[in-house]
Amino acid sequence: MQRTCWHGSVRTRLDLHRVIAHGTYHWRLCPGMAQHGPDVVMRIATTTENRLMNVDAWRRGKRAELYAARRAMTPELRRETAQLIADRLDDHCASFQPRCLGFFWPIRHEPNLLAWALARVQSLQFCLPVVVGRNQPLEYWSWRPGEAMQSGIWGIPIPSRRRVVEPDMMIAPLVGFDRASYRLGNGGGYFDRTLAARKDHPIVVGVGFAAGEMPTIYPMPHDIPMDLIVTEKS
Repeated sequence: MQRTCWHGSVRTRLDLHRVIAHGTYHWRLCPGMAQHGPDVVMRIATTTENRLMNVDAWRRGKRAELYAARRAMTPELRRETAQLIADRLDDHCASFQPRCLGFFWPIRHEPNLLAWALARVQSLQFCLPVVVGRNQPLEYWSWRPGEAMQSGIWGIPIPSRRRVVEPDMMIAPLVGFDRASYRLGNGGGYFDRTLAARKDHPIVVGVGFAAGEMPTIYPMPHDIPMDLIVTEKS
């Protein structure tokens, strides 16, 4: 992995290397990096077939494919899969008995578990993630299913009042996932930043459709694996 370290206007390189499930990855400087600053980085993976590939571009392509597959699902199939996922979440909640459950508001045809949350409003304490600043960890605000909401960043509904809590069990929606329980999300990196900022280790449950499974997402240093993955099939 090539990492660039910046000291004022002087640039040096550290050569690092990491093995992943299906190959290796590197960071490489993209053309014009000196003009654009240290955040402009190409992440390169060396696959088991010894092909170099741009991981960011590969992930964008995979997201587009999986978004299209979710859009193509019929409403009936979405409801059926959401119910199967909800049944498995019941089992895990009974096992872990979370004090406060970090939930999610479904966007982009993610599994809609709002009815499940509403039915458990008396037995579980919920909270929702809120984007409070660019490239900052998420805040989790206390939320009661069925209460009034307001529009947050990108129009995603958030609780009407800011009451910050720290969930001890967090549900993370998946675009895709791999066999090592690494998550392919929507690309903003907010969830990984949130986990990295936590001093403790909450239980993290990835929730998504079984069709999103792949051999590897080519995990990067900032990617944090889920403790378990829940789909309609497992």
